[in-house]
Amino acid sequence: MATKEKQYTEFTLKKNTDTTSYLEIVQRMNEKYPASAEVMGLLLLDWPDAEIALVKLTVLLTEGLEANGVPIVHDIIKNALDNYSLSLTESQQKKYSDPARLGYFLESLIADTSKLSGLVITNVKGEDWKLLSGETLCDWLRVKASLPYDANKVKLEQKENDEKNRKALYDFLTNERMKIVLQRVGYEKQVVCGGMSSVL
Repeated sequence: MATKEKQYTEFTLKKNTDTTSYLEIVQRMNEKYPASAEVMGLLLLDWPDAEIALVKLTVLLTEGLEANGVPIVHDIIKNALDNYSLSLTESQQKKYSDPARLGYFLESLIADTSKLSGLVITNVKGEDWKLLSGETLCDWLRVKASLPYDANKVKLEQKENDEKNRKALYDFLTNERMKIVLQRVGYEKQVVCGGMSSVL
C-alpha cells in the first residue's frame, strides 16, 4: 500500500497567525473535510492516545504556517487520516491489525512533518525558529516573532540526516504506550524509517 505524499512550497506565516487550541483546529478541519472527521473518529476509537500526537503536532506547527495558501498542519493531519483510512481494509476486505494501523498513521504524520525539518522562520532581529529546535512554533510566535507575523521570513533549507529528524519527531509525537505497542510487534523501526508499507 503506497502512502500519499505531499511536497510543500511557497511558505508563508499568516498575517494574523492563530495559535488557537487543538479542538478549534480540528473543528475547522472537520468542517472543511467531513470524510476525514469520520476517519478521525475511528482512529481515536481504536487508539485514543493518537490524539496526543495530533495535539503535539498542532502546537508544533500552528495553523498559521501555510504552504500554497493552506495550513500545513491541516495537510499533514488530513494526509495521515487518508492513509489511516486506506489501512482500515485491504484488498481481500481483511482488516489490518490495530498496531499496523497505528503505525501507518504515525508514519504518515512523521514522513510529512519531517519534510519540514529544514524549515527556518526568521524574525526581523535575525532570531530563528527551526522545526526540531526544541521549541514549538506556538511558543516561538508568542515570544520571539516579529509583528505582523508576515514580517517573519519563512524558507526551507536543505534537510540533514532524515532518519535522525524522523526519530526526533517520533519521540516528540508519541507517548510510552504507543511506543510499547509498536516495539512489541516490531513496527517501531518501520514507523521511524518509513517502512510500514512493507508490513501492510
